[in-house]
Amino acid sequence: MAAVSTRGTVDTKHKLYSRYKETYDMIEACIEGEQAVKSANQRWLPVPNPHEWESTDKVVWQAARRRYNGYKGRARFLNATGRTLNGMLGIVFGEPVNITLSGALAVLAKDADGKGQPLTQFLRDTTAEVLKSGRGYIMADYTGNGEVTEETQGDPVLRLFYGSQIINWRTTNGKDTLIVLEYVEDIEDDTGFINQERTVWLELRMIGGTAHIRKWTQDSGAKSVLGGATTVSELVQILDENGQPMDEFPGAWIGSVNNDAYPDPAPLGDIASINIGHYQADADVVEAARIVGQPTLVIAGLTQSWADKFLKTGVTVGATTGILLNEKATAQILQAAETNASTNLKEQRAKEMAMLGAKLLERGTAAKTATQADYEAQTDNSILSLCAGNVERAVNKALQMLARMVGGAGTVGINQRYDMSAIDANLLTALMAQVQGGALTLHDYIRYQQKIGLVSQEKTPEQIEDDLRNQAPLPGMTGLNVEQTDSTDTSTTDEVVE
Repeated sequence: MAAVSTRGTVDTKHKLYSRYKETYDMIEACIEGEQAVKSANQRWLPVPNPHEWESTDKVVWQAARRRYNGYKGRARFLNATGRTLNGMLGIVFGEPVNITLSGALAVLAKDADGKGQPLTQFLRDTTAEVLKSGRGYIMADYTGNGEVTEETQGDPVLRLFYGSQIINWRTTNGKDTLIVLEYVEDIEDDTGFINQERTVWLELRMIGGTAHIRKWTQDSGAKSVLGGATTVSELVQILDENGQPMDEFPGAWIGSVNNDAYPDPAPLGDIASINIGHYQADADVVEAARIVGQPTLVIAGLTQSWADKFLKTGVTVGATTGILLNEKATAQILQAAETNASTNLKEQRAKEMAMLGAKLLERGTAAKTATQADYEAQTDNSILSLCAGNVERAVNKALQMLARMVGGAGTVGINQRYDMSAIDANLLTALMAQVQGGALTLHDYIRYQQKIGLVSQEKTPEQIEDDLRNQAPLPGMTGLNVEQTDSTDTSTTDEVVE
């Protein structure tokens, strides 16, 4: 049994972990949907009558809970966060992923994580996690259980750890020296039917310039991480293909901004926050409609004697006969206005969610250096493309680490250019008319078509102009003669080619 450090335990959380954990939980619940959000109760839907909720009177206390259950049950959660995530993944993976694997890494194509998940799906899940939490860690392994030693070598796998599973880390002089990963796994029971779980921690630690790993397990029911139900493996070195100790951890950080240990902002965080606010506003709107939404008849100016004489049986609303009133009395229907503060707030938050979703796809407009402009000729610079690019680089690094341990080679390429411009046929027609009228050059028209993805960007506008001049006209079609004249030539050379 390994010696236990007195300076904290393996489940000690990094000081930044708690700052981001609430956001991770909120985003994950929003993506799971209404059931997950509502099961959190007051965490994301505060009690409207806290004085009654905290009452020591049992009758008042029970009534408050019944009202809250109705208040929560009538509210609806519009899962804009989950839909945004699915839409973004559809954009990224709308184009096929380029995968090249050889040697020992070839098995990853059909089983990347040791559980039968192909590498394409692993890339999709990894991208989803970066969009959700803004960070992750890919561990290169060849046993599937965290004990990366030469004696237990098996098929190579890539293991994705979510932002919420990375509980502790340390970087010294720019190099990772400690990473603690926490997750839950099922306990195998050959005879029983009750599902049981245990918590597992993987401790990656640099000692003497070489990477080591240790596995901690805590069975369900253990009161402490150091309790009797906790087992700790020996701290062992991580070896490469030749049996030599590795000088860095076999894995790669992923972030929404940078691929390093420092947590990055969660791209879907703002949308999830407004999504929760929209849910809360909906609860208030529905509750207000239930309380004051029904029409109420109000009669004013009646005398007691008149009511006793003519309205002995009360007033029937919607009757075929009228209500007999004296000359000073009035009757009117009171009903809550269709538009109120809660309704406006709900509509505003719906618009904000749509706006933020578009911002994740929007390209930056700041001034760029020549190097940045050259890079953006090949990739987009939206938040979505940055995340996809970071995933690509992290997975390629993890594949390199895995190749060092088991041999082989592998690379992946993910589409990072997304043009969301809609093709407006009327605008194209108007622009072509300007070209024909001399108000717009054909060169600029072609550049616009390249921008919206209508024309390939692999060629220059000049090359496309040459192609247009030299192509044969289609049968039965007319086209624009794109031969340009010298600006000093006053003769007209416009000609329709049949």
